[in-house]
Amino acid sequence: HEINQPLTAIRNYAENALKFIARGNDETANRNLKRISELTDRMGRITNNLKTFSRRPEQDNQPVDVPVQMQKAIDLVLETGRAGVSNITLHQNGDIKPVIA
Repeated sequence: HEINQPLTAIRNYAENALKFIARGNDETANRNLKRISELTDRMGRITNNLKTFSRRPEQDNQPVDVPVQMQKAIDLVLETGRAGVSNITLHQNGDIKPVIA
């Protein structure tokens, strides 16, 4: 769903841009093309986040920076829109020592 929705939107924007160009409405076509560019950026972020979380490490367990990993998880939740919120803030008290994972 996270990839199909932007792909469907890209297809619709592209088809409509062709129609607007044919009618001489370049301004609206340009807006559609800009939106396509924004959607492809979004898809890139989603796929990069998914790759980060789906990779199996080939090496032994090693120290992991928990706040960094938490922020990556928050970014993924916000990017996919699953949380129903537009902002999540990570607060930490003092230094958090790395964990072995």
